[in-house]
Amino acid sequence: MNPKRSLHVLLLVGGRSPEHPISLRSGATVLEGLRLAGHRVTLVGITREGLWVHGDLAPQLEKARTSIAELEPAGCQPVALVWTGEATRLVGLGGDALGAAGDPIDVVFPMLHGPNGEDGTMQGLLDLARVPYVGAGPTASALAMDKLAMKTLCAGAGIP
Repeated sequence: MNPKRSLHVLLLVGGRSPEHPISLRSGATVLEGLRLAGHRVTLVGITREGLWVHGDLAPQLEKARTSIAELEPAGCQPVALVWTGEATRLVGLGGDALGAAGDPIDVVFPMLHGPNGEDGTMQGLLDLARVPYVGAGPTASALAMDKLAMKTLCAGAGIP
């Protein structure tokens, strides 16, 4: 891949985790970096209840930089990530068009913390959606979150 090529990046923030506010804060930094690098970013928030929404979430991320924030889905459109047989796309639920946000996604940046984000569940979903993503795969993510399993694995490999 050409490192200077602009990518369509789907940035996931929020999530069904106690670390939801930290995800929003981290997402603000990642959003800024991706845009400065020249990538086209589609921002999708996942509410505490698990609803995926797309809309103007950037102001909410900015607020999260300085305070504990929760994703507010008001004014956003529910969306889903789907493999169309040719590409992975974000689609609006309810029939509304997404414009450029519905273009094929080159890579997903899951800026999700804790359970249902970095424990392998999201990574498995993204594998099923046939889209590349940033970070470890499902197995490594699940093992890293399960401290006892990781300690057992390391001990078996002779790693203190």
